[in-house]
Amino acid sequence: LAELKASTVFVKFTLNDKFEGTGSGFLMHVDGDTGLIVTNEHVVSVPKGFPIKITSSKLQVVFDSGRKTEAVYDAEVLAKDADRDLAVLRVKKVKNIPKPLDLSK
Repeated sequence: LAELKASTVFVKFTLNDKFEGTGSGFLMHVDGDTGLIVTNEHVVSVPKGFPIKITSSKLQVVFDSGRKTEAVYDAEVLAKDADRDLAVLRVKKVKNIPKPLDLSK
């Protein structure tokens, strides 16, 4: 259970330093200090019909959210599919990156 919780992240997507969307994601692959995370596409996309011009956006991933070991990292979207509501994010230079989910079990 501890490994499962460690591989679960909190995702924050901020628009214009004012409007924030949040969701969860799961660490699916690790290569050194770089991780790939799967989340929902709607969490990392500007809502359709958003009434305000977007001047800035920030995507962050939080490991160990709400704990003393909480760590926040900037993330980037590598791929997204609105029809399947899936997105793949990448985080780099993560200290003590946890093990990814083991889907072979």
